[in-house]
Amino acid sequence: MNENKPCLNILLMLGLSIFISSCDGKCEEKPDLVIPPFINGSVQVANEFRYTVVGGLDYPSGTQVFLSNTTNEFYSVVRSNPFNGQPLVFYWNINSPPPFFQGANYPNQPLQIGEEVFVHRCVFNQSFPDFDCLTKDASSSKTEMKVVVKVQNGQIVDEQIKTEQTPSIPAGQYRVASFPIIINGLGTYELKFKTNADELVDERDFTNNEYIEDPSKNLGGG
Repeated sequence: MNENKPCLNILLMLGLSIFISSCDGKCEEKPDLVIPPFINGSVQVANEFRYTVVGGLDYPSGTQVFLSNTTNEFYSVVRSNPFNGQPLVFYWNINSPPPFFQGANYPNQPLQIGEEVFVHRCVFNQSFPDFDCLTKDASSSKTEMKVVVKVQNGQIVDEQIKTEQTPSIPAGQYRVASFPIIINGLGTYELKFKTNADELVDERDFTNNEYIEDPSKNLGGG
């Protein structure tokens, strides 16, 4: 019954020695901030208490909005509930399109010129810490988004640059950056992002901070 104890003790001692050797009091691993094209796991985008529509599903009392194992993109727009005048918040992405369509009555018409739309993206700290880095976060920094709107023949009709403060991000975790933009033209939207735009975070790799998405028609809102 006890013949496996020596082997077990050896394994425990080996694991303990690895743990001790990795805890030398020095955190050598630096943060590495990126905007990945896909999300692994689940990230909370918002916690709404207003009437909320996610894709085509209604949540009259609000809901928690998540990105789960999907494309790293989400958009939202606030309109008014036609029945009581209260805020009505729509969230969508390519996998959960909004209930907007041509010819629809308010509030289900496509995005309109002059509307404010929020672009949500997840910033990821892809460093892999040793035991001394378990509480070592990437400090707060700025994330930048540049929007270029193009119409027929590639003519640029609008450019907007937005910068948002992104909170500190522990290694291996995500934080959401949300950018308000104004719909100033109906055409193709090219989105360019840059993490650590102010370079306040001492990263191990500054070459992967920029991320350019493929253009999407009207931010997926019709």
